[in-house]
Amino acid sequence: MEAGSVDGSERMSDSSVMFKKPVIEVIRERSSCRSYDGRTLDEAARVELEGCLSRLDEGPFGASVRIQLVDRSGPSWRMRAFGTYGFVSGARQFLAGAVVKADKDLENFGYVFEEAVLHATDIGLGTCWLGGTFNRSIFARAIDLRDGEVLPAVSPVGYRRANKDAVDSAMYRTVGSANRKPWRELFFHKNFATPMGEAEAGRYAVPLKMVRLAPSSVNGQPWRVVKTEGTDVFNFYLQRPGVSNKIAEVFVPVDLLRIDIGIAMCHFELTAREMNIEGRWEILNPDRGGLPIGMEYIVSWVG
Repeated sequence: MEAGSVDGSERMSDSSVMFKKPVIEVIRERSSCRSYDGRTLDEAARVELEGCLSRLDEGPFGASVRIQLVDRSGPSWRMRAFGTYGFVSGARQFLAGAVVKADKDLENFGYVFEEAVLHATDIGLGTCWLGGTFNRSIFARAIDLRDGEVLPAVSPVGYRRANKDAVDSAMYRTVGSANRKPWRELFFHKNFATPMGEAEAGRYAVPLKMVRLAPSSVNGQPWRVVKTEGTDVFNFYLQRPGVSNKIAEVFVPVDLLRIDIGIAMCHFELTAREMNIEGRWEILNPDRGGLPIGMEYIVSWVG
């Protein structure tokens, strides 16, 4: 993709699905839920959620994304703990998403799927991103995966159990989803040697705080953001952890870290829009002098 505006960068002002509550409140409310009470969605919640899904089809990079509400029924669901290998209990329905293979397809998927997750949160439903702990063949059949599509992730969706079960509690302790890297390790000013303070972030301090709250695979928080001096340009990067990620790629057929970047972009833009901050995504390629090892440039927000 050449330098310039990202396809679909104007779509937020025209077709974004409205939230009932402030999106900042919704982001803060969202947390991973693996224990559900076994109820199916009531009719009102189902209609509202499916209405939101029908209007979420294209992310900032333009690649086509479709998200479907899947009921736990039929013979395919009799296998392997309903396709989630025991990591989720009591869920009767799932969000399953597919994206057409293209440049930046996984970043695009992460953006759109997280918007769906936030809308589910907004109407009082529990969710949990599953990128590696679900049976792809079962869900591919459930949504009739098409030629040219990949199925990067799914999420249970439903009513939270009053008390967490043993798996939910154990995953919470193991993954440490309540723990976040400090601001100074994620956000930088001018270059990666200079941490960004909230003063340098200016009106973008709140959108960056919402990036810090974004979910990510094993809570890796791979996003890094560098603000170009004297501008409202925020350059988004992916920090790869090294050998451990190569091991994970053997077991997970999609690059979950790229999805994580899309999730972070979603939090940033939805928050900026709610605060009436205008801007767009562009591919600028700002680092012709080289990057630290393991760092990859993704996209820039130009305000």
